[in-house]
Amino acid sequence: MSERNMSQESNNIKLITGQRGNLLVVFKNYKFNKNIKYLSGEIKRRCNNKKCNAFIKTVGAEQHNITLTHFANDTHITSCLPISIQTLERQEISSCIKRKAVEDIRDKPS
Repeated sequence: MSERNMSQESNNIKLITGQRGNLLVVFKNYKFNKNIKYLSGEIKRRCNNKKCNAFIKTVGAEQHNITLTHFANDTHITSCLPISIQTLERQEISSCIKRKAVEDIRDKPS
């Protein structure tokens, strides 16, 4: 993947909160978990599918600041299917509702 393609595709990166509160990166409708943090500041993220060996390397932690440095795509073709946009939206709403419910449980009823 060339430098030009990576800079164009890094606009497709989205950060969401997973079911367990972990920060997940969504790239090309695939979810990636944090795997290894390097001393250089890069973070290696593996595909959410346990059978898939694909990974991306990112730099930066904020949504507006994250950049893609490497993408390995070979195993996605054989072992992964992209997640639909509707499923991603549903999962994002579900995690927001869970977070809100946990925050609201400490409030006293009026």
